Amino acid sequence: MSGYTHELRGRYYRCAGLTLVELMIALVLSLVLMTGVLTIFASTKTTSQLQSGLATVQENGRHALHLLVRDIRGAGFSGCAGIGPTITNVIANDPPTNNFNNDEVVFGLNDVGGTNDYDAVEGTDVIRVRGAGDGVAGLVGNTVPVNANIQTTVVNHLFDAGDILMITDCEGTDVFRATSVSHGSGKTTIAHSNSQNTSNNLSKPYDKDAFLMRFRSNAYFVKDTGRTNRVGQAIRGLFWRDDTQGVTPVDVELVDGIENMQITYGVDGDGNGMVDKYVVAPAAGSSDWGEVLAVRITLLVSSVDNASQEPVSYRYAGVTTVPADANDFQLRQEMTSTVTIRNRVD
Repeated sequence: MSGYTHELRGRYYRCAGLTLVELMIALVLSLVLMTGVLTIFASTKTTSQLQSGLATVQENGRHALHLLVRDIRGAGFSGCAGIGPTITNVIANDPPTNNFNNDEVVFGLNDVGGTNDYDAVEGTDVIRVRGAGDGVAGLVGNTVPVNANIQTTVVNHLFDAGDILMITDCEGTDVFRATSVSHGSGKTTIAHSNSQNTSNNLSKPYDKDAFLMRFRSNAYFVKDTGRTNRVGQAIRGLFWRDDTQGVTPVDVELVDGIENMQITYGVDGDGNGMVDKYVVAPAAGSSDWGEVLAVRITLLVSSVDNASQEPVSYRYAGVTTVPADANDFQLRQEMTSTVTIRNRVD
């Protein structure tokens, strides 16, 4: 009898449940733990979003400055040390410029209006850089007469018919349009007939010490990309255009998240080879363009997408701004770089 009772008691004990008080305590503890987990998750997500936004700003800003600095540094390059010949003979029809000289290797527009040739964002700056482009080819054969085809050692289709090219020996430079390009026998033959040039005559004969290069006239500006971010805000970016006259304008987006670009120019006013002051873009045709030794670029870079939990103020061009849009939680940073025009510095 006693064993049976023990068995019943054991069964009764094993079937016992939680009291209401114990259940409530368990629920409260669970809620506390869940709240902690959710808090940690939210904090981690916020931190991750912030770090991602900062990384985007740094990456886009550095890449944009790298592209601008690399091109501006080589402004005026024509295959020679220094700026090269003072005057260049231009025979190409639809010439890239009326006269490619020392005053035209760098040119800019300050605070463009709402309607401009580049569709640039109003109030931003535009800069144009001219000189020899990528790819340099040497000549082969004997002296090239003024009206003869040009032969180079290049056989990898570096140049094409219709390209505007430069030939120079550092004493003279001609800019012409290639009317035909043919390859064979380990060389490339380039013609410059008067069908696409004002004359088929270069200004002088060129020997094997001359170089042949593609002419470049590159413009950089800030423009609306036509896209929006995750919350519907317009995205701006840094754009490039082949600004050579006679070339159909095609705007190429280089980096997004670039909202503004302001440029000042370091001018040597007394001819001592040193920058005396930094000024905004001089007026078109001003002789100051020939005295520019350096360019200072200041970009306003954004994270493109929201990266904060509230609007974040930023400082640009000496002014602190709070986003007008209450839903604008992007991060923004001013990034600046100063580049010397190497071909104007001894």
